[in-house]
Formats: sequence, C-alpha cells, structure tokens
Amino acid sequence: MKSTGFWIVVWLLAVATAQQVHAQAATTFILVRHAEKESGSKDPALTPAGQQRAERLAHFLSRQAVQAVYSSNYQRTRQTAAPLALMKNLSIQTYDPARPEEARSMQREFPGATIVVVGHSNTIPKLANYLLGKDLVADFTDDEYDNLLIITVPASGKEATLTRLVF
Repeated sequence: MKSTGFWIVVWLLAVATAQQVHAQAATTFILVRHAEKESGSKDPALTPAGQQRAERLAHFLSRQAVQAVYSSNYQRTRQTAAPLALMKNLSIQTYDPARPEEARSMQREFPGATIVVVGHSNTIPKLANYLLGKDLVADFTDDEYDNLLIITVPASGKEATLTRLVF
C-alpha cells in the first residue's frame, strides 16, 4: 500500500514538473519576407525565382518542428508560405501585418511552439521589433528577399533573443 502511494506522489510530481516546463517553454518565431514578386500589380504573384526561394525556405526549415504558418493576405506571401505549409501538413493562417500585437495571440495559441510568419519588407521588421521590445531591425530594402529572423520569446518574461540568417 505504501509503495502505491509513493508512486502516485512521484507521478503527480512528474506531471506537475512537465506542465511547469511546458508553461515556461520559449516560443520561437521565424520571420521571413515574401520571396521575389512580379511587378506591375497591386497583388503580384511570385516570379519563378521567388517560387524557387519559397521551395528553398521549405527545404531549409524541413527539419524544424513548425506548428503554425502565418501569412498576410497577399498572393506573394501565401505563395511563399505554401511549400512549407504543404510539407508540414499545416494550413496557412492569415494575420494582419499592420497589427504586430497579433503575435501575442499566436504565442498564446501555440505556446512553446515554432511559428513561421511571412510578411513584407516593412512589416516583418516591425513585428521583430515588437517581439524584441526594442528597435533592432530596420526595414528591408526592395531587393532583400533572403533575410530570415529567428526570435525566441521566453515565457518567463525574460528578454527575447534575435538570430539573423540568410537563406
């Protein structure tokens, strides 16, 4: 009888510890601008080079445990996100790039997860700066399509970290 009670207490402690670790897990945001786009349209599609870059993004992130993919509601961003979403068997969720505070909703919905967000040359840096709590990332130039920002946001309230990559 004593041993059963002992194991129940051990099990309860293990469950409580696992829940605490999960609650304190950092959420990782992978932020990327859409790939190369056609010109001459208000809502352009990707160029062949842009389609290749979108495929490279999916390949680059193929080993990451991505739980959510977000895109602004434009053809070029959805097309950039599509190969990754298809590979991970996820639907592309739409967000408003003018509202960086939506990242907190993403974080609440997917705590401790890896979330990919595809946006624009001016909105991805704003989102990064919002998550970081300071202005560290400048807008991308019109010909910059290869920036990838990884922002790790600890659940504990510690300062978020930024890693910049090129893909």
